[in-house]
Amino acid sequence: MVILNSIFILFSFLYTLILSKNLIDNPSFETLNTQGWASSWTDESHKCSIVNDTAHTGTHSLHCTGGGSGVYQLRWNVFFGVKYQLTAWIKTKNISNGSVLFCAESSNYKYGCYIYNDAIPECKTGTCTDQWYKLTCNSLMNFEKSGHYVVLGQLRPNAATGEFWLDDLSMEMIENNVLLAVEVTTWRQEVFEDPV
Repeated sequence: MVILNSIFILFSFLYTLILSKNLIDNPSFETLNTQGWASSWTDESHKCSIVNDTAHTGTHSLHCTGGGSGVYQLRWNVFFGVKYQLTAWIKTKNISNGSVLFCAESSNYKYGCYIYNDAIPECKTGTCTDQWYKLTCNSLMNFEKSGHYVVLGQLRPNAATGEFWLDDLSMEMIENNVLLAVEVTTWRQEVFEDPV
């Protein structure tokens, strides 16, 4: 019984640590490589840069210009059976014919959480540079047991115009279905009887 109590306490402690952990790497774009780009992020559009003239916290933020511009990172550290909250702090300028999307999506495209700058009343006009605005959504997905997920910030579609800034991104566990999240391993215990 002592062993079971110890396991329960350890599991509860680890669960609390996991519950409060941001699963996005370099979420504030503060860790830069020798070329001045944010580590852990990929910009295939070549329309984004790390700037230090505006930031929600810290000294850096991401700035992207033009349709199709954006960044992503691949993550493998999600837990099956877990719901997440996705958050980004955003500014936009002269966005037209499109919207800024921030999302986390499973590699099989079945599960995800998607938020657009249009969800913020002050940003519906395409410009909201007077302050940083918070985008947030609670996921309705249970990421699959294997594979990765993509964290993406992008101005869509490619025909869109304008620019945007992102900072302080987060993806944190908000609810856990323990029965789905725990990997079950079967084992057999041999029963031996001593001869009388």
